Amino acid sequence: MTTSFLAETGARCRKYSTSLIIATQNVKTFTGDPEILYQSTRIINNTQYSMSLGLKENDIAELDKLWEPIGGLTEQEKEYLASAQKGDCIFSTSSQTRTQLQIDIGGDIAFRKYANFIKNDHEIKSQEIEEE
Repeated sequence: MTTSFLAETGARCRKYSTSLIIATQNVKTFTGDPEILYQSTRIINNTQYSMSLGLKENDIAELDKLWEPIGGLTEQEKEYLASAQKGDCIFSTSSQTRTQLQIDIGGDIAFRKYANFIKNDHEIKSQEIEEE
């Protein structure tokens, strides 16, 4: 089972002071059934940092379920995630410390500017993309 592997890997990463990055656009992936929820809770318990961006109402309920062992989401956090704009997130630095952040990377061009890569005789060069 994937969540079991991630839980074991997360524990090993913590033991050896390394990093593991897990990302999903579907929180239900980590709360689907009791065994998956148990393994996901192990992952959360071994996580030093986490970031939750804006979510739909049903995903907020799933995230709250996932975080239930460490107190769940507050009503304020639920409202914040439901109305979050691009770049708004809740950043967790421990099981008891969560902060609302707004990440500004300078607009969409930061994503597009070097998104095109040209492969030329075994050399990969980035090509700047003109603004639209």
